[in-house]
Amino acid sequence: MVLPAGYTVGEVLAAIGVRTGPQTRMFRERGVVPIETTHGIEAFRDGDVVTLIAEGAPAAVPRKRDRRRTDGARTENVAAWWAMGAVGIVLSVFLAFAPGATLTGWPLVIGCVIVVAAVAAAVVLTRRGHTRAIGAASLGPAALLGGAGVVLSPPSSFSIAVTIATVCALIAVYSFGLATLAKLPGDRAQLGAIGAVVTGVGVVHIVAAMLGLPEATAAAFCVGAAPLVLRALPAMLIDVPAGMFIDFERHQQVRWAVREQMPEPVLRVDGARVGNLLRRSRARMQTVTIAVCVSAAVFAPIALLPLDPESLTEMIGRLCLAGLVVVVLALSARRHGATVIAWTLRATAVFVLVVLAIGLLGVFTPQTRMFVTIGLLVVAVLIAAGSVPVARGLRSLYWSRFGDISEAIAVALCLPAGLVAGGMIDIIRGW
Repeated sequence: MVLPAGYTVGEVLAAIGVRTGPQTRMFRERGVVPIETTHGIEAFRDGDVVTLIAEGAPAAVPRKRDRRRTDGARTENVAAWWAMGAVGIVLSVFLAFAPGATLTGWPLVIGCVIVVAAVAAAVVLTRRGHTRAIGAASLGPAALLGGAGVVLSPPSSFSIAVTIATVCALIAVYSFGLATLAKLPGDRAQLGAIGAVVTGVGVVHIVAAMLGLPEATAAAFCVGAAPLVLRALPAMLIDVPAGMFIDFERHQQVRWAVREQMPEPVLRVDGARVGNLLRRSRARMQTVTIAVCVSAAVFAPIALLPLDPESLTEMIGRLCLAGLVVVVLALSARRHGATVIAWTLRATAVFVLVVLAIGLLGVFTPQTRMFVTIGLLVVAVLIAAGSVPVARGLRSLYWSRFGDISEAIAVALCLPAGLVAGGMIDIIRGW
């Protein structure tokens, strides 16, 4: 905000349309300092966030009958799209593991008609701007397209990498095309994010197919690259003009500074533009996080199993990869206030840990399993006992900083561990 120096806090609030009364209380979040309406604007500092607490009339609660009717219609619409996605996933898995059941004749024609109808329905829904079922409406036909990709390039005739690359190509074309036709900015951001993640997975498998690499190598690379994508994601969300966060007037006085053209100053903040920016960023954050976690969960069994003691280097790489991915996912959930993102990261970490435990069961002897079980029980008891003081408010800046350092180190080591787990050392030796 650009304001005259003589304004008071009350005049500023009135200028932007905020009504205050005798019951209104204001606090500056930096130190929770109370602010009065008679204070001058020098009470604010750059970057302050002010909280206004006011007593007002409670919001009107809709009647139960109307609310139930609305929720039922919304659930019915979304459930239909999710059912379509479930059918597509089951069809893809069935065709992948049953090569003799490839559709021919009329079943193939019927399948093509269903896929075309689903894509057409998603295009119509996206163009109308209905946001209630946009996630399900975009992923349902995408799952059916995955089944179509398995039909076009079955693993029995081609390699698994070629099949996955074909499926990713179809879904990427669908996502980018639907993003181009979408009406709302949030829908375009969500669909474009899905297309970007699918394109990345497809490029990895195309390279693996061209080089003749096994699927375990491509899967290990995807799992190892997932923490890097999640770490770099916040820096790629907000699309603002270049140089917006650089103080050119100060930096261009330095002798070795890079001389660039100064951006135009922002004299007025457009609320609609800021709202669209936030909606796009939120859609990208949630969509990419969930898509990357799903990708890591899908490729984790291929990358981590089996644990063969005879290939000691790969086994150590797989153990390190699983441990590092679990550490990154568990620690990165602290930074997200959105419940969906935080629990998606935690659930993916638990799934990777379960896959690792299944792999270790085949390595340990029965006597070793007993000792490992006792050790895990002791660790679980210690964690449960330590969660009590944490739940009561025990916090430490030291432990928070230690967690940040551990997460940064784990992110840096995930991709090298994935390459070792995928057998790249033996592959390079073979070359």
